[in-house]
Amino acid sequence: MADGQRTAFVMVCNKDGSLMMLKQRKNKDMKCESVEMGISEPCRENEDYKDAALRGLKLALGADGSKVEKMQQMFVFPYEESCSSSSRGCLFTVEVDCQLQPADKYEAVEFWACERSQQAMENNEFAPLWATIWKIFYGETLSRLAGSEFDIF
Repeated sequence: MADGQRTAFVMVCNKDGSLMMLKQRKNKDMKCESVEMGISEPCRENEDYKDAALRGLKLALGADGSKVEKMQQMFVFPYEESCSSSSRGCLFTVEVDCQLQPADKYEAVEFWACERSQQAMENNEFAPLWATIWKIFYGETLSRLAGSEFDIF
């Protein structure tokens, strides 16, 4: 893509409000183990972020669109990747109420309460891009609660 990669990122919650965490199986290309707080799926040519997010949920977790509730687009943000300096991501949040069937690339899939997620952030357990998304997401959430505008650009 001439203007950089576009990627849908999806943070998945269960009905209790716990956030899904994924740990990928270690392979020779991984520099270190880290936790991802959702799935990511690159957009195909002429595909919008939402369609990529739904496709990613199906591929990574076996969750089809009929099992996904309360899907919300949160924000679009720039990020840097080694292959493209003009990448853009779009974060969605979803609630799932179904049995997930994680892809083989995941070693572990768990739902963590907010306190455990915050502890992982403080201990630098998240993959760097997911740590950035976490900071933006919770910064925006706190800003909305305070009634002020939040601009990430």
